[in-house]
Amino acid sequence: MTEVDFAMDRRLITLQQRTLREQSRMWVVVVRDGANEPAAIACLARFDLELLNLRGWLKMGVAAARRVWPMFLKNRVLFVGLPLPCASSHLRFAARADKEMALEALDRRVQELAREENADYVVYKEFEGTAAGNMELLEKRGYLRGTLPVLHKLAGRFRNFGEYLGAIKARYRNQITRSRKKFSAAGLRAVHVTDGQEIRRRFTPEVHRLYAAVHAKSKTKLEFLPLEFFRELPDALPEQVAVMFVEDMNAGGRVVGFTLAMRANGTHYNVYSGVDYEMNQRAHIYFNLFYHDLDYAFSIGATEVHLGETSDGFKSRLGTETVPMYCYVKARNPLMQAIVKRLARQLFPEQRLEPHDVFKEGKKQAPEDREHDGTGYRFPVPELPRSA
Repeated sequence: MTEVDFAMDRRLITLQQRTLREQSRMWVVVVRDGANEPAAIACLARFDLELLNLRGWLKMGVAAARRVWPMFLKNRVLFVGLPLPCASSHLRFAARADKEMALEALDRRVQELAREENADYVVYKEFEGTAAGNMELLEKRGYLRGTLPVLHKLAGRFRNFGEYLGAIKARYRNQITRSRKKFSAAGLRAVHVTDGQEIRRRFTPEVHRLYAAVHAKSKTKLEFLPLEFFRELPDALPEQVAVMFVEDMNAGGRVVGFTLAMRANGTHYNVYSGVDYEMNQRAHIYFNLFYHDLDYAFSIGATEVHLGETSDGFKSRLGTETVPMYCYVKARNPLMQAIVKRLARQLFPEQRLEPHDVFKEGKKQAPEDREHDGTGYRFPVPELPRSA
């Protein structure tokens, strides 16, 4: 079975480029060797980011200032990587490429684009620990390696959520049981939908507002996905998208939560969510989104589930393994780069998460070993603005 390079799927990238056109510019950079053969490919995105999370009168004052100075208290960042939460970089090397030479040529073009776009920073993201070790050339070129929030993975061959519950210790199982009872007592039910037409019908502006509520609470804001992205994604990836809607049966089936997931190569990616926070406190909607999504992932035979970043305490109590993630940062202004380097420990703290011994002795089920180093890439490239 041919593996799918999920992060570099041209259909998904093209959809992002089109639906985020008012927030970002995106490019594909292709590096060619002496024989004019592709040696590397990278997807880039430029965003203007808020420096501070402002509220109240400060937010209104900044909004007024931006009528005169649009970039007031903002930084322009050129990312080597796209805003897709699948914990994967958007950089690939051809199997026989000289990686160091290809990366050096790529970075020269990236820095040229940064100057053309008047970017304040260049950031290469997101690299797992092993992949980051192959990027040492960037540090020689003045980049600072920094930490990102860890990725939470859950591996196992459970047939359903009940079998998973039977594999974990009583104290963790009891916590889950209490949350599930609150969910049921509130008259809620989870419905999984894979049909694209049905997803479009159910994904109303009201459901999109649940996503907006979660986005508003996130500490780090990059992209804000419009309604059209969610409605068109099932058409772009018809075999890989599933949406779980949480319905309030006491309110005529009103949707009070959702999780959008994607799958590839036996891995289930929990990607986007939305929550009605008014109901969440008494019904534990957020927790149950993960429980029901895990049940669905197990039922379709997933051997690994990516639960994303953040909410570390909750996810670690599910038995996840944490994977360190890294980025490489370089300010175009030498003074700012010196400041970033000076404040590196504060900006990129080492994350020490409390481990939880969740599974009973010998009960965790390991997936089959699958080698995938993420370096080989099958061309052609996505249909985005090109820079060779």
